[in-house]
Amino acid sequence: MLRATLFLLALSLALVAPGFSARTCVLTGLWVNDLGSNMTIGPLNGKGEFTGTYHTAVTATTNKIQRSPLQGSQHRINQNSQPTFGFTVNWNFSDSVTVFTGQCFVDEDGKEVLKTMWLLRSRVDNIKDDWKATRVGINVFTRLRSQKEFSEGAGASAEPCEQHIPRYAGRLPSAEMLRATLFLLALSLALVAPGFSARTCVLTGLWVNDLGSNMTIGPLNEKYEFTGTYNTSVSDTKKKILPSPLQGSQHNVNQNSQPTFGFTVNWNFSDSTTVFTGQCFVDEDGKETLKTMWLLRSRVDNIKDDWKATRVGINVFTRLRLLKE
Repeated sequence: MLRATLFLLALSLALVAPGFSARTCVLTGLWVNDLGSNMTIGPLNGKGEFTGTYHTAVTATTNKIQRSPLQGSQHRINQNSQPTFGFTVNWNFSDSVTVFTGQCFVDEDGKEVLKTMWLLRSRVDNIKDDWKATRVGINVFTRLRSQKEFSEGAGASAEPCEQHIPRYAGRLPSAEMLRATLFLLALSLALVAPGFSARTCVLTGLWVNDLGSNMTIGPLNEKYEFTGTYNTSVSDTKKKILPSPLQGSQHNVNQNSQPTFGFTVNWNFSDSTTVFTGQCFVDEDGKETLKTMWLLRSRVDNIKDDWKATRVGINVFTRLRLLKE
């Protein structure tokens, strides 16, 4: 059944792939996002690289906001359609850096939109504060003026707009090659799938992470749900740290192997909430490890501060002892 499903999925993708991304989205130009921040992206060079400026409308510092440089690149394979891209902004008025990644879309009405997600890294004075140094967020940008208008306004040469888009140096794969590749991928997955996850990793028990925080996960019920407690060793508040309740679930498809899972911690000593997601692994020596990523949501008093309310981070947990021990 798995092999048949993978084959049909690959076949469907191969049949519809040529029809994707018929509309062209061009990064070059002036954009504004949902917070009122604006950025200007210059013409792409032959490698798909670009530079520009970013003028943010929000800041977590008390310094005067200044226009800041950005530099990035567009994925060359998608140059003629709806490309993915990424760029870095080094803020001129603070010691923070933000990276953006996203995709340029064209809707049915021909409107161009940049859907982006960002990570804002703030400098901290001590490595012990590293855990709270990165925020995460989402911004949607819409175009203010076209690439042609941007080029004319900047006094650029009167080259056609498409000349600013890099040409893919190699030859794009044919539809037949794409279908064959997808079929072979599906076949390979079908052949190796039974060998995955031979070792069993069990969530239940006491775990400690790289910061010294510990958590206890109780037994799973028949729906693969669990409860427990989390005792963090770090906090952004001045209040006394208290053990806090957690609740979550394990993916039941992988119950007997190396499962994925997620859980929520509602902190007893603050009005913040953290969600974790990850996977339970067993290495060649039989050591169990939880690889997790988390989002910490802090409460803010005004919706205008929503953009800075979420932090992101990574924790690795190792087992201290089984619950029955």
